Amino acid sequence: MKKKNLYILLVVIIVVALIIVFSSPKEENQEEQMAVVDEEASIAQEVENKTTIQGEDEGGLPIFDTVVSLEIGPNGFNPQDFLVKTKDVIRIDLTSKQQPCLFKFKHPDLQGVKIDTTEQEIATEIFGKPLVGGYNFYCEGNETEFFGTMEVQ
Repeated sequence: MKKKNLYILLVVIIVVALIIVFSSPKEENQEEQMAVVDEEASIAQEVENKTTIQGEDEGGLPIFDTVVSLEIGPNGFNPQDFLVKTKDVIRIDLTSKQQPCLFKFKHPDLQGVKIDTTEQEIATEIFGKPLVGGYNFYCEGNETEFFGTMEVQ
């Protein structure tokens, strides 16, 4: 009887040990999962640019999918490049810091987007739903010095 109980106890211990070994996550999987989480957080931070749900606020003013704040100064655009999501309605707020600018995109699909800060310090333009790709923008008359890229994902 004692041998039979000993064998049963031994089998139970082995089964429990195997369950623990195979059910615990491996360090490699944890590292991969953390890398994916870090990458997703990085993408979310880039796309954040004050992302909101389209609609109206309490005052009846429109809310845009993405709002991007750009500054133009003696050293060009800040930020020079930014990221938005495809098919978002985008509002760009351009603030002029000692450098008047007529902001334009080079891409034919966005040539209607123009932001003029020659008569005021802050100007805004709203446009919608660009497709995936890179869209170069510039200040008219200073294309070689003042330029940047809107990346759409």
